[in-house]
Amino acid sequence: LISSNATPGAQLVRTAAQMLADMPGGYVGQSWNIRITNTGAGTLTLTTDAGGTVTMSGTMTVPQNTFRDFIGKIVTATTATITATGVGTYS
Repeated sequence: LISSNATPGAQLVRTAAQMLADMPGGYVGQSWNIRITNTGAGTLTLTTDAGGTVTMSGTMTVPQNTFRDFIGKIVTATTATITATGVGTYS
């Protein structure tokens, strides 16, 4: 995901069940890498889904001209995790 919005603000993640359904051939235990790059003027913040089915660990903010890496994992058919794993600058 690359955000160039001047005020990216809070970005709500989909529920675990929605993420699983979005992945063709998705399965419980599947994991994937996520990189979010923010070229906008504000800070982008990942926030958990309204149902609380996604547990987040680590820093979920992506400041201007920064990228942050995450690992997503489907834990059960109705729960998932997103873990921050790294950060860097983007110019």
